[in-house]
Amino acid sequence: MEQQSWSVIKFPHENDAVAAVPTSWLRGNQCYWPPWIASRINIAIKNCKPPDVETWQIHPFTPLRNNVFDDFESAKKKAKKATKTSDLESLVESQSELTDNQSHRKKRKTMKTTFTRFASFEVSEDDTSCETYAMLPEPPKCKKYFKKIIKKQNIIQSTLADLAEDINEIKNKLDHNNSNFVEDGKSIFGVVNLPIDSVTDLQKLEEYLDTDRSMSSAIKEIATSGGKNVYDLVYRATQKLVTNKFAAGYSYFGRGKKLKFSSLKLNGLLIKAALKIFPNCSEKEAEHIRIRNMTSRDRDCGRKYMGGAEKVRKRKAHEEFIKTQKGALHKFLKIEGSEKESAPDTSSVTESPNMEGTYTSINPNLNPVNENVS
Repeated sequence: MEQQSWSVIKFPHENDAVAAVPTSWLRGNQCYWPPWIASRINIAIKNCKPPDVETWQIHPFTPLRNNVFDDFESAKKKAKKATKTSDLESLVESQSELTDNQSHRKKRKTMKTTFTRFASFEVSEDDTSCETYAMLPEPPKCKKYFKKIIKKQNIIQSTLADLAEDINEIKNKLDHNNSNFVEDGKSIFGVVNLPIDSVTDLQKLEEYLDTDRSMSSAIKEIATSGGKNVYDLVYRATQKLVTNKFAAGYSYFGRGKKLKFSSLKLNGLLIKAALKIFPNCSEKEAEHIRIRNMTSRDRDCGRKYMGGAEKVRKRKAHEEFIKTQKGALHKFLKIEGSEKESAPDTSSVTESPNMEGTYTSINPNLNPVNENVS
């Protein structure tokens, strides 16, 4: 372990203030000084705490003659004596100067070392120990931290600029798309009263979608329905285009004596709108989602929470609806023999004993298990 020692030195830039400091704090003609409060500085001096060359400030000093001591008390007495008399002169003074100074001895004033940013150090005539008086410290130097902060600010500003550019690009695309929504003065919502609730309205919409230009415009318009995923987009668009009542007469492949939805241009409109917003989605996936949405009983959780009596009532209403709408729609779609089809037999409709849980068919002819007609 290195032997501890203290040196009595003078700070010429601090009104020649004298202090006893650990010798380890001295480097050449520079003295390291800690950025602490007075009481902590006193403890560091007494315990010969090693200096922190990264954070401590450096002050120039002048060594006094015979200024190194092995114990702190002796160094402290020497510093006190130096404040009273001039017989402890610096090593650079000549012997003649020392003689002149001794012939004109006089009591020194009490000196305060006003270290910039740190506590002041004072040796008083009436005190037997070194006293320190806390001064308001200045903020520490943080150049290296400022560099990091400035660097991060530049990164943030660059990121914000990129985001602003992306937002403007999105706005421009939206404005461009909105300008293309209405072509030839028409909008899909202006051609037909949406959502569709009759065969007549469906026929008008199918005729409008027959041209590529109208289909393209409708795709852009329906794509603005938005949604966090493909299913959400298709669901939102379906709610705008078709009522639940009208959709009850359809299945995607026309099974269960329902009308076929997959052959309609409206189906193509929904799939293409989904693929426009979600290009990574496959057409097969979009069709599967479309099938789920066309099961209109499942929309708004209808089938899940429907009781047995309610199922019977809904089934009868559905069969009446099919009976009135089927002929006109088949004629429009040019389905041969549609005029010859009779209305479904509802005489066997009775309330099913299984009124809870999964869907149970009331009419054996409508049982989904036997549905193999595409």
